[in-house]
Amino acid sequence: MKTISSILFLITFLSGCGSNSSSQKASPPTGKPIQLTLNLKPGDQKKLTVELNSDSKIQANGEVVNMSMNVVSTMGLEVLEINEEGEYLIKSTYDKISMKMDGPIKMNFDSSNLQDSKSPIGNVLSSTIGQSYTIRMSKTGRTLGFEVAKDMNPLVKQQIEQTMQNFTLGTTFPKKKVDNGDSWKSSITQDVNGIKITNDSNNTLLDQTDGITTIGISGNMTGSMTGESQGLIKIDSASGWLESGEISMKCDMRKDNQEVETKIKIMLSGS
Repeated sequence: MKTISSILFLITFLSGCGSNSSSQKASPPTGKPIQLTLNLKPGDQKKLTVELNSDSKIQANGEVVNMSMNVVSTMGLEVLEINEEGEYLIKSTYDKISMKMDGPIKMNFDSSNLQDSKSPIGNVLSSTIGQSYTIRMSKTGRTLGFEVAKDMNPLVKQQIEQTMQNFTLGTTFPKKKVDNGDSWKSSITQDVNGIKITNDSNNTLLDQTDGITTIGISGNMTGSMTGESQGLIKIDSASGWLESGEISMKCDMRKDNQEVETKIKIMLSGS
């Protein structure tokens, strides 16, 4: 479960890390700054699909091992209520999870295949399907709190509680109005299974065209892991909901006599 926890942990760190965004050129300013915000109403139902592909090089005790992984998770989300402060209470339900792993550990799991659920790890992963929890989210897209059902599988409950601490839809919005070319910073620190990471990111509004707002993200990762990443997030301008996104990361983790170098590509869809 620690491997799975680490995967989910990286997914929650979608704000990215990298040192420059020179390749992300912004369109000329419109002269009419906008307020980026979630604009949903009770009863709205959304989907969020996250696909993660990773290639890792693991060096330990003079030996080198390569590992690749593909993880796809789909969640259904429903807005339950909005309070007076404009904070959203969102119900999230796991619809599907699949995982392919190649290397020292080989695994092929798909929650839609009943046969895959018979293995020990498949049994744990399968138990997440249909499970729901609620998220309290601000208008800027930052998680303010969450609640997991008490009767949920204890292992699954623990992973959700750890990984949902800083859940976002790829980025968070600034409190000020912004125009093309404007940037804002964000910082997240999280600790999962002894892996403590601080992620300082830079977000830039790149374009506003045909009802879609494009945001470039880059930053630096420090702590138990160091690294860089860069990506683009596309937001529906009217609702503030994620349309799509793609993040590329390069991470390095060293502990005792072990070193893990990992390249990660994350693709997001809110359709």
